Amino acid sequence: MFDHVHNHGCTTCRNGHLCLSRGLNEREAGLVEEVAHRKIRVNKGESLFSAGESLEELYAVKYGTFKLTLGAADGREVIAAFYLAGDVFGTDGFESDIRTSTATALEDSEVCVVSWKQLAKLAQEEPAIQQLVAQIFSARIGRKQRLMLTMGSLRSDERVATFLLDLSRRLQERGLSSRHIVLRMSREEIAEHLAMQLETVSRIFSALAREGILRVHHREIEILDLHALETVANGGVQRNRIF
Repeated sequence: MFDHVHNHGCTTCRNGHLCLSRGLNEREAGLVEEVAHRKIRVNKGESLFSAGESLEELYAVKYGTFKLTLGAADGREVIAAFYLAGDVFGTDGFESDIRTSTATALEDSEVCVVSWKQLAKLAQEEPAIQQLVAQIFSARIGRKQRLMLTMGSLRSDERVATFLLDLSRRLQERGLSSRHIVLRMSREEIAEHLAMQLETVSRIFSALAREGILRVHHREIEILDLHALETVANGGVQRNRIF
């Protein structure tokens, strides 16, 4: 069972510049607050929603981290995305109104619940909110494209470096350190997301640490040389680097 908590509103949220009130004026943000009608807390390991359920609501992460899993054609589950505070998600399956994904909390988390029908109605009346909805769906498409690129065209070391740089950028957008990362996901989950073997991911982390690019202590990552990590992500080769 989820814990329901009082909704303090979008205008006072520290993640508002990333989330449901981004780009909106005070009046428009107030309208969105009315359809973001409640918050719920989700315990670590608990699923917020599952594939096959009716799609009636979207979710904005207040705090915490979620993984989104999709079923693959061969019956495996693929981790399609990780969502952080300020991210809006839950649109997979929109075409049929049936969810095609499962969202699971990687730590104790809290989300704002948004009525999709009410938000769509608002979008018909308010151009700025219509643009916001378009951005939410564009982010969904962009995530799928990035996943295909990561799985298809990059070498293993490029995938890991790109993943870390993306996390770094997203943390910086949230006013957090871009160089100190606490991974909420396991190495196994990173490997599954990047379509790699666990041993390969672990070996690349070790190599990046050996080269002085990262400092690694369990799930705590410190980026020591951002330029070198970008070089790896872009396909460059560091001297003496062996992957």
